[in-house]
Amino acid sequence: MRPRLRPMLGRAWQATSREQQLLLRAAVLDDVEVRRLCELRLRVLLRHAWASSPGWCARLEAAGVVRAGRVDLDRLAGLAPLTREELSTDPDRFTIRDLRGRGAYTNTTGGSTGEPVVVTQDRRYLAWTRAIKTTFDAFTGYVPGEAKLVVWGAASRDTRRHPALSTRLRHLAKHEVWVDASRIDGRELDRWATLADRQRPVQVLGYAESLDVWARHLLARGRALPPPRAVMSTAGVLTDDMRARITAAFRAPVFDRYGTREVSDIACETAAHDGLAVPPLHVQVEIVDDAGEPCVDGQDGEVLVTSLTNGSMPLIRYRLGDRAAWATSAAAPSRVTPGGGHLLPRAWPRLARVTGRITEHFVTREGALVHAGALRTRLYGLQGVRGYQLLQTAPDAVTVRVVLADRGPAEVDAQVHHLLTEPLARLLGGPVHLEVAVVDAIATTPTGKHRHTLCLVDRTADDPRGSNPGP
Repeated sequence: MRPRLRPMLGRAWQATSREQQLLLRAAVLDDVEVRRLCELRLRVLLRHAWASSPGWCARLEAAGVVRAGRVDLDRLAGLAPLTREELSTDPDRFTIRDLRGRGAYTNTTGGSTGEPVVVTQDRRYLAWTRAIKTTFDAFTGYVPGEAKLVVWGAASRDTRRHPALSTRLRHLAKHEVWVDASRIDGRELDRWATLADRQRPVQVLGYAESLDVWARHLLARGRALPPPRAVMSTAGVLTDDMRARITAAFRAPVFDRYGTREVSDIACETAAHDGLAVPPLHVQVEIVDDAGEPCVDGQDGEVLVTSLTNGSMPLIRYRLGDRAAWATSAAAPSRVTPGGGHLLPRAWPRLARVTGRITEHFVTREGALVHAGALRTRLYGLQGVRGYQLLQTAPDAVTVRVVLADRGPAEVDAQVHHLLTEPLARLLGGPVHLEVAVVDAIATTPTGKHRHTLCLVDRTADDPRGSNPGP
């Protein structure tokens, strides 16, 4: 397919996607109109959950949020947040009665909290997810069909070293090249650079930690790539020093994106670089303190999210396990260019930062790095486990801490060994001593986040992350 034809087709899709057009219209609304639109969509969701799900009906009525079909938004703050534990223990309670005609499917996540959850989603939710991703791409000036290089870590789930023909054809049609960040060493990083030289991507998208590893490698070797229009970082905390290194290595601005499998993408940085914009048609975000009270601008707190687009399993005030802070409401972007260039929403809510997600790499015997996504996805389907943490204590030793729900230690021990022994040996370069430790709880970080992986192995001088040649 000719390079110029793909963006033409991408623009044609944008013009025919109802969800995409609604998002573009919402981008030019002022703050009063945005609040009114959010309230309207929230009322529709709450009434639907009350009418279609017995579990939500009881929960919403008990809190006084919906009674006899009448919605009282003033009482929504009194509705107990939905937890991962509740969702994993009894998902049917939060699923609507009748899924016929919705194109419903399940999506499994271990998330960055290490608590396996199965969520029911549907065709309408998927359409909104695609439109949100396209909108966030438009923040960077990217048009669907332009060249994109994707650095992804969950090799067992989203990409494989030998993907199926249908996957390869889809990537070809979308003008995307995917590289597997589940195992990183100098040779693999050089291969990515060669691919970038050949493809000349307009956008580079990848896990924050993986992009940082690549940036360090490029800077250390003085390797210059054709600069993309933008780099989009996701699936991890993008620190200021990481941003500086990635910007220097790729000679392009970095856009931070935040999302989860349960509710898709939640917020993304715009070209104004004054926070991460939250699409009001897709999600409602709350940030609350330890007492459950709303945080003021700039105050760190827990993220609660309500999905406005998943009618098959409504997620209302759902506790993601993440922490974030609102940006100041002043100095919001005032211009918008939906027809070309960078899309700048005028009055969407903005997060100043997401502070609670940390993903670490494991270290092989040879000093190569293994992205945790390739390991944690193996445990997504593990039943009877409320939470887990993978701890690497040596290049050939890993301990899996598990918090049990309703199964005995022997059964979980055997299942974990079955799921992890082979991939650990393959990814870490040889046999691994694997130990399963049953614990009552797993300690969180000072920001309130559970690290689903933790590496205690010293990095060597040959580690691609071992030096900091950046600014």
